[in-house]
Amino acid sequence: DLDGDGWVRIAGRLDRQFKSGGELVAPELTEAALGAHPAVREAVCVDLPSEVWGRALAAWVEPVPTEPDLDADALAAGLAGRLPPHQRPRVLRVAPLPPPAGPKRTAAERQALAAILQE
Repeated sequence: DLDGDGWVRIAGRLDRQFKSGGELVAPELTEAALGAHPAVREAVCVDLPSEVWGRALAAWVEPVPTEPDLDADALAAGLAGRLPPHQRPRVLRVAPLPPPAGPKRTAAERQALAAILQE
């Protein structure tokens, strides 16, 4: 936004980090860990409101076409040895993702996915 003097003001974070239960969470790290699984086509992590944690990490994982029955519990268990507890999703959905509008998911697309995960 431009202020009255013509200066550009940036509001909000430039990265996607957030606090959950007092711990700093970097969704990109969890996306990378999930995406490293051979049965995962894409993983998108977002933050959701939480009465307990303030904000909570949620992940939407799309399996590769040859693994349509990818098990969310097994995927979550695999993260236990790779990520600290605060970096593991408290909500994990395995389902096809809506296609992105471009090569990278936009903030608006991530917000739309978060709204679906809250339902």
